[in-house]
Amino acid sequence: MGNVAVKETSEIPEDERAAVLGGGTPDLEAIAKLIRDGNARNIVAVCGAGISVSAGIPDFRTPGTGLYDNLQKYDLPEGRPESVFELEYFQTKPAAFYRLAKELYPGQYKPTPCHHFLKLLHSKGVLRRIYTQNIDSLERLADLPEDIVVPCHGNFDNAHCIVCGEDVDINFVREEIFQDREPRCPQDGCDGLCKPKIVFFGESLVPKFAECRVQDFCAEVDTRSPEEKAAWVERRQELSRLDIQVTLGAYDREKLKREKEEHAQEAKDKMTVSCACDLLLVFGTSLKVAPVSSLPDEVHWLCPRVLFNREAVHLHGEEQGDVWPPRTGGDNGFRFNMRDNYRDVFCQMDCDEAVTEFAKLLGWSDELHKLIRS
Repeated sequence: MGNVAVKETSEIPEDERAAVLGGGTPDLEAIAKLIRDGNARNIVAVCGAGISVSAGIPDFRTPGTGLYDNLQKYDLPEGRPESVFELEYFQTKPAAFYRLAKELYPGQYKPTPCHHFLKLLHSKGVLRRIYTQNIDSLERLADLPEDIVVPCHGNFDNAHCIVCGEDVDINFVREEIFQDREPRCPQDGCDGLCKPKIVFFGESLVPKFAECRVQDFCAEVDTRSPEEKAAWVERRQELSRLDIQVTLGAYDREKLKREKEEHAQEAKDKMTVSCACDLLLVFGTSLKVAPVSSLPDEVHWLCPRVLFNREAVHLHGEEQGDVWPPRTGGDNGFRFNMRDNYRDVFCQMDCDEAVTEFAKLLGWSDELHKLIRS
């Protein structure tokens, strides 16, 4: 299935491309002007581990300091540090995850300047949603409302049994973990392992992800009225009935084929692409784990996109390597250094440094510093 947000640059009229950032060069100043002028009021943020590093929480993939490079003490299978988040491994050797969870448990860390910047966007009335890959719940500590935060990979706010699926008191699970005991399901006859509702490999993302994704990103919308739809269905039924006439030799086969194609095209011509997000901000993520990694591909082709990261990732035309699953439906990767780039901005900085600079361009420095100090 194709991605309705993908459109070749050559297919987009030049005046439409120029209008995205007012004809200027794609840079952070142009993005700040977009917000200052009130032309970005439904901002969506996609956040990775990079926004929490300054809080003392390691990211996953940075060589040397990342979590995956420092899990030897948990006695994980050699060459497979990610097994600490694999359901099958957890079922047989849960101790490794519980020891890691004890280190990462919320309450030990504070929000970073990047979290406070997101709070500032919300207070300005321009932040639509945050999709976070993090499990640290620092968005909640930054006083961001629950309805705009999508914890794609879950967090420590709730817990459940992996056998019967029943919810379990998170305070009970926390107490067991901190006492170095395996939390077991209290339901009669179960005794299954319990864990916080952190999404493991092999588990589905939180339902809220799919619900909000439909609301925030590109989707095809049928612009026909109910009457037009009913008339179209009635005509389709008429054409279907003519199949019998073709079989009996009473109606021309090629003529019916053309009529069916024209009828199908009528419906296609009434479809349009709608996208609520009018500015995408991506913070501190390698964009290697689907389906979150595909979110930058799913905004409208006229929606500006900014990556705040130490390195450029998710590039147009790049070898996808260990990205899984591979991108499908067309290559909508970032086009930072390409001549035809009209909307993508790369800010190569640590997230905290980047939002400090961004706030300065927006004229919000004092407000951001006040939030950080509070």
